[in-house]
Amino acid sequence: MSKTILEKRNIGNLVGFPVLRLLFSALLLFSAFQFPSSNLQAAPIAYSGKIAVNGENFDGPGRFRFALVDHNGSTLWSNDLDGGSVTVQVNRGHYSILLGDDTTPHMAAIPSNLFLDHPVVFLRVHFSQGNEKPFDHLQPDQRILSAAHALTADVAKVADVADAVKPRAITREMLSLGLLADLNRSVVITRDMLPGDVLADLNRSIVITRDMLPGDVLDGSNDYMEILDANVSAANIFAVAKMNQNSEGGAAILTKQGKLCIRRQNQTEALQFQSPETNGDDFSHPDGLHLVDGQATSSFPYDQLHVIAVGKGSSGSFLGDYSMLTVGKDTYGSGRHWKGEIAEILIYNRALSTAEIDRIQHYLGQKWGVTISSE
Repeated sequence: MSKTILEKRNIGNLVGFPVLRLLFSALLLFSAFQFPSSNLQAAPIAYSGKIAVNGENFDGPGRFRFALVDHNGSTLWSNDLDGGSVTVQVNRGHYSILLGDDTTPHMAAIPSNLFLDHPVVFLRVHFSQGNEKPFDHLQPDQRILSAAHALTADVAKVADVADAVKPRAITREMLSLGLLADLNRSVVITRDMLPGDVLADLNRSIVITRDMLPGDVLDGSNDYMEILDANVSAANIFAVAKMNQNSEGGAAILTKQGKLCIRRQNQTEALQFQSPETNGDDFSHPDGLHLVDGQATSSFPYDQLHVIAVGKGSSGSFLGDYSMLTVGKDTYGSGRHWKGEIAEILIYNRALSTAEIDRIQHYLGQKWGVTISSE
C-alpha cells in the first residue's frame, strides 16, 4: 500500500513544498496480525521537497530536523535523539533524503512497529539556512494516511508560493547579460573533442569512379539538347566526350548555327575539328587553340572519353553573344547527331592563359579518368 503526502508549508519568511512518499506492502500490513512485530522492519522513507525563502528558491546546504509525532504532539521518532540535524544539499529549492536511513549521519532508523502501534502519525519538519541561523518549524505538521492523497496548508501571511512560470513569460530583456552571452557563445569543436570512430569516418578515403559520375548518352539519330537562353560569349571551351564507332561525319558536340563548333570532321577520323573557313564560321581558326587530351592533334580512338580544349583564333568575326546553344547536334543543314557520351562542357567568356588551360585539362582528366599529355 502506498502512502503519499504533498505539502505546502509556510512559516514566517520560509516556504516549504516537501513531498513524502511512504511505501509499504498491503500484505505486510495485513500479516502483522499473524506474526510478531519484531519480524517487521520499516524501510527508509523517500522524502523530497522544495524550500523557498522570501519567494526565492533556496540554494545550498540546508539543515533539517525530522520527527514523527502523534496527535498530541508527542515524539514517536526523530532523526537524532540528541537534537542533531541532517545536512542536505538543496539545488534551486529542491532536496531529497531517505528518512530512517541509518547510513546517513544523524539519521536514526524508524522503529519497525511505529505505524502499527500508532494509527495516527504526523510528520514534523524544522529547517535552518545554516551559518548558525535558527531552526524554523514548517507548519502545520502533516498527517500520514494509509491511502495516497495530498494535503495543502493555509497560505502564509508573510510569504506565498512563487507562481509557476508561464510559457513565454520570460523575455530576452529579463535575462542577464552574462546569461545572454553564455547562450549566444560560439561552440568550437576541435579534433580532440571527437571520438575515434567519427575521426576515422571523416578521414576515410573516398574513391570516385567514372561509373559514379553522370553523363548523357546520345544515340546518334535524334538525341540532343538545346540551351535556349545561354547568352554565351565564348573565348575558350572545354568538353569531355566519347564517340562511338559508326558515327556519321560532321557529328557535333556543341554548335550554334554552324558556328562555335566542336565536331567530328568526317568518318575517317575518330575526332577532328572542322577545318577553318575563310568566312570565320568555325570556332577554331588556323591560329586558334585545338587540343585533345593535351595534344594538338585531330585523330583519337573511338569508344573512350577525351578531354577537348578549343580557343578562339585571331581571324574571323563570328564571336558574339548567342542566346541558344545546341549540344549533341550540328545545326547546319539537316543536322548531324553525336553518337556516344557527352559528360561535361565548360565555356569561358575570356581568353585563358596557357597555365589556366593546362590546369583545367588536368582537372577534367583526373575527374573523368582521362590521361592528359603535356606537349
